[in-house]
This record gives sequence, C-alpha cells and structure tokens, in this order.
Amino acid sequence: FCVNNSATIKNCISSADITFDGNIQQQGILRSNINVGGIVHANVTSTKALIENCGNDGNITVRALTISVGGIAVSHNLGKISGCYFKGSLDVFISQSGSNINRIGGLAALSKQKIENSYTNCNITVDMNNLSRIVYVGGFVGEIADANGAIINNCFVAKSDITIQNDSLLKCTVGILVGKSTAQGTQSQTCSYYTQSSTLEPIVNAPSGFGCEVFTSYADLLDKLNNNDYAFKANGDGVPKLLWEA
Repeated sequence: FCVNNSATIKNCISSADITFDGNIQQQGILRSNINVGGIVHANVTSTKALIENCGNDGNITVRALTISVGGIAVSHNLGKISGCYFKGSLDVFISQSGSNINRIGGLAALSKQKIENSYTNCNITVDMNNLSRIVYVGGFVGEIADANGAIINNCFVAKSDITIQNDSLLKCTVGILVGKSTAQGTQSQTCSYYTQSSTLEPIVNAPSGFGCEVFTSYADLLDKLNNNDYAFKANGDGVPKLLWEA
C-alpha cells in the first residue's frame, strides 16, 4: 500500500502473496538487499504516522543476501501501529554470506515505537543455508531497538510455529514475541501474551521494564486482553479477533 508512511493507513486488508528472489537480476540490477512489508515498508518521516485496523492474510517468500521482512511493516520507526494482524506465512532463505543484520518479524521486522492491540497467527520458516549471518526472528517483532519508544501493549502471538533450518553455526536468535531486544533502560514496556507450547524465550535479551505472560487457553487470553483494553472479541473456541474483524 505504501513505501514510506507519514499519514494514516486505515482499514486495509491484503491477501496478496509476495515472492521476491534477490539473486535474479531485475532490469539489470542484482537486488541482494531486500525489505518487504505486507502493508507498508516503513513509518519513518512523521510521529503522526499511523497504521490502524489493517490485516494481512498473504504469504511472503524472500530469497536474498540481506533480508528484513514483516507481515505488516519492515521498519516501524515513528508513529504507531494499532489494531492490526498478520495471519499468513513468512518463508525466508539467506542466500549468501555477509555482515548486515537480517530481521524477520510476524508483524514488523524492526520496531522503535508503539504497537498496540495487535496479534499474529502465522508460520515463519528461515533457512540459514549454514552461513555465518546475524538473524533475529520473532513471532511478533524481529528486533526492538529503542528504549524510549519501543512499546508493545495488549498484543499476542497466537502460536509459535517458527522453524529454523540449516543453522549449523547457531547464528539465528529466536523469540516467540521478539527475536532480539537491543533496547536499553527501563522506559520500554511490554504487556503482551504468548503461547506456552514452546521452549523459546518470549523476548531475547529483554531489558528491565519488559513484561509478558503466558496464556493457557483462548478464553484465558481474551480475559487478559480485555482487562487492558476492549479491542478483542471471542471467536468461538478459536483465536480471539479484533473488534473490527468480520
């Protein structure tokens, strides 16, 4: 929908499948560094940038040297994401050695600002190709990187189907909610929920001030979510929905 968002993107749904091979020349250019967002590339130019009540049911497949992929956004640097979901899949293949950081997140690859009342219910597969690459993978956000603004509030990861393949050098860092926190200090707050059916850490390298909690059933989860903000509704015995979802 948008490359660099500085206004409001609201009530947008995508079911498009995106496939990109950065190892194939396009218009004579080998595009080896790939950034893919399901709704936007980035919120980068305005604190008023807002992505609200948007969803992505599509599947994203990327093969490249350096990759940043998010089901909703790549870089959430300014503004806010509110009331959004990702229910597709991310399939990533790291094709070559290199020094840049790769970030893969169910909702956003990188977040430095507030995300609220949102969720992911997705599958993530990363093939490391047995390369020495730094890769952060999170069911919700790949990397949180700002101590003063990186807030995740009243959000959840419905399941943690994250598969890492061919990582013989153990370079991939994986978290159910956040793959890696490089934020420092105590001003960042997380009040979010994740499934217990995983041995992964919820937030890798979490600084003080980050908090998250296990849910044991969807009914339990809905009670926790609506105790903070009535943004979700029951969906039979399944994953709770946002109020605006059909």
